[in-house]
Amino acid sequence: MRFFVKCISVLLIFIFVLSILPVASLAAENDLSAEPEYTETVAETEEIPEAAEEEAPEVPEEAPDVPEETAPDVADETEVPEETVPVDIEETETEADSENDISSEIPISEEIPEESGDADEEYVLLSDTTTEAMFAAAPANSKYVECAGITKAQFYADSAWKNIDPANSANKMEFVKLETNYAYFYLEYRVRTSAYEWCGPAYSNQWGTSAGKSGAAIANLEIKVYNCTKNAYDYSDYVVMYRAKVAGEWLDWVSNGSEAVMNSIKSDFGLSGNIDAGATDSGWLSRGNITALQVMMFVRRTRIAGSDAKIIKAPYINQFGAGLPNGCESASAVMALKYVGVNIDTETFVSKYLPMGTAPSGGVGSDPDKVYVGDPHKTGGLGWGCNAPVIEAALKKAADQSKYFVVNETGKALSAICTEYINNNVPVIVWATVDMTSSVTYSYWTTPEGKSIKYNNMLHCLLLVGYDSAYYYFNDPMNRVGVNDYFAYPKSAVESAYSLLGKQAVVIRKIACTGITLKSLPSKLLYYKGDSFDKAGLVVNASYNNGTNKNVTGYTVAGADTLSAGQKTVTVTWNDPLGGSFSKTFVITVVDPTPVLVSLAAVSLPEKTTYFVGEEFETEGLAVEGTYVKKIISNGTVKDETYTSAIPARDLVISGFDSTEEGTCTVTVGYGGLSASFEIEVVKRVTALKGDADGNGDVNMKDVLLCRKIIAGAEGDGAVVFENADMNDDGDINMKDILAIRKMIAGAE
Repeated sequence: MRFFVKCISVLLIFIFVLSILPVASLAAENDLSAEPEYTETVAETEEIPEAAEEEAPEVPEEAPDVPEETAPDVADETEVPEETVPVDIEETETEADSENDISSEIPISEEIPEESGDADEEYVLLSDTTTEAMFAAAPANSKYVECAGITKAQFYADSAWKNIDPANSANKMEFVKLETNYAYFYLEYRVRTSAYEWCGPAYSNQWGTSAGKSGAAIANLEIKVYNCTKNAYDYSDYVVMYRAKVAGEWLDWVSNGSEAVMNSIKSDFGLSGNIDAGATDSGWLSRGNITALQVMMFVRRTRIAGSDAKIIKAPYINQFGAGLPNGCESASAVMALKYVGVNIDTETFVSKYLPMGTAPSGGVGSDPDKVYVGDPHKTGGLGWGCNAPVIEAALKKAADQSKYFVVNETGKALSAICTEYINNNVPVIVWATVDMTSSVTYSYWTTPEGKSIKYNNMLHCLLLVGYDSAYYYFNDPMNRVGVNDYFAYPKSAVESAYSLLGKQAVVIRKIACTGITLKSLPSKLLYYKGDSFDKAGLVVNASYNNGTNKNVTGYTVAGADTLSAGQKTVTVTWNDPLGGSFSKTFVITVVDPTPVLVSLAAVSLPEKTTYFVGEEFETEGLAVEGTYVKKIISNGTVKDETYTSAIPARDLVISGFDSTEEGTCTVTVGYGGLSASFEIEVVKRVTALKGDADGNGDVNMKDVLLCRKIIAGAEGDGAVVFENADMNDDGDINMKDILAIRKMIAGAE
């Protein structure tokens, strides 16, 4: 039914247009400022039409004025979001990129639209206030995120400016005003009155301009998005979703995006209502005027970090949601504080620790190197910003310096910052520009002390949380991105913006022990087996990531075993109260002083080395010595001490003696696992030869000596062949026998 009614309405409008076409054509010929009616339709694709890329929008030389009889006086100051320029401070545009600087293409009107209401209510961030209750945060895999680019959205009715909000309505809206602070896009918008008259277009980057006509009611609203980077209208990267309320009913959503884009956003963010992908404007003239509006802005997520990216998951804070529209520095600082474990909120940080000065007035203002200039809670030229030294000082006050430390890394390259900090899971507070733009302006003033200040009006502060080969990732307090808090910016753009702000960076870290060293070892490193370990002289020094170190006690020592000999590795372990366990080792030597037998020698052979077959071994005369080595500690070194000692015969182990048959055999004496040896001879007894006392088959002086021993009682009978030695067979061995043997020898010789 609704479709049928709309078709009838369109047909009636078409007939009406045909009836007045000659008049309109004539008026157009006579009025050079006439604006052709928008009739183009966006195809259901995210590709930008070729014609749109080639044709830039026409820009009027002057913004439409609010009629004098309905507008209040112009305010003295324009409320400016964080990175804009107050009208009472001299400014000069420099370093602007001609392709991206919209002000070079569109003249900025110096007229400020007249409005009423409190200054603090003048700026409305749709994505964080008026539309917050209308949709949920985007899921992590959404292609789009909320965009904080619209800084003001208002309509003029009943002689007052009101915020565009679902709760605000009017029977007759006369003007619409949209403002943006993004360098990458702006909005081109126009309205049609109930008299079928298109008013505009107006441009959101022309501060204070509006679209409408005094006394006329707005029946339709059309909004386009112009991508400054692409120099063309945008249908996919920056998406505005808007709808009007007519005759008590919210109409379908209208957008610059394709149907696929609109459906994606509606699904991801839970938007109520339907979408109208074919419409180019919102309104239903045949049913009446627009009484309320909703306008929301979305941006395609710049990049979802891949597996090759190093990302730190740090808490996210939106500066606008925290009530700090100009407090990007404080929001970034508190994100860093929370990450290291400091329980603090942004309001406490600002009120207790952030030094604040005065905003510029009459060419005089505070020094941003010493204090925050103005108040981060305020807009309209009353809240500016500060540089790294101010945040450095505030962080030192906000965090217990016995547990945390702050480092000002101003001047260090981003690549080095990533290597030193991001790779070690430490986020970094970084100063850059809004959206990493290189198109900036400056404001100038003098401090009460006479210092000249050159202030970058696009100053912005963010928390660097990651990087990969092509992007840096930030917790950007101006850009809320749903579940994934980080926002990606191309590396080249970031490095350029970082340089524009003087390469300012500040880090807060939790103090942590990085390791220990043994400044001196124990005085005693040599021990005899069984001695007690002595750590006297051991000095343990702990080093910390803030560059400090200190000697510590309370460490533990393990591995100092002196119950066995050898080199022992002793481990010293320090469990730091701030976290972490660290160890170092050293070596002690344990000496066993027990003598060790290293060799054995027979220093004297037995008296008897010739045996008759069947005789037993005799040890008389045998002497064996052992050579010993023992370890001693002398003058801090271990030395070997050598000595010899006689081995008692009873302790010797004799082997190898065999008298069962004649011949030569080796006799071995052993002790302590070592041995020495010598040879003996075994012979048969000879009984038929007189005078052969020893029975070796020969008569010589040995036989004489043997008989002498027998007579003297030194040898028993078993050591001599008695019948051979008893030369006269008288049954006794005496001197007569010796004389007989000597004669025998003499005769034999």
